[in-house]
Amino acid sequence: WEYLISSVKYAKGLRYVGLRDDGSAEIELEEGWCFVFGGDAVDKGGEVGGSIRVVKSLVDLKKRYPDRVTLVLGNRDVNKMGMTSE
Repeated sequence: WEYLISSVKYAKGLRYVGLRDDGSAEIELEEGWCFVFGGDAVDKGGEVGGSIRVVKSLVDLKKRYPDRVTLVLGNRDVNKMGMTSE
């Protein structure tokens, strides 16, 4: 969680607005920028409940900017969802 927040604060193209009531971060994407998250969001949690806050923040960003945000699932994300491979 701390890693996500610090990364957003230092990133060009992203702006950290603040915390929402549910504990997730409100993040804005600057005009003309795209954002690709490379997976394993559940490894970025840190403190207790941090992984849920990271995922909520990223999903909210995707909902707000659907054509400019791409979220890639990593193997740990898929494993946390209870999926199995054949």
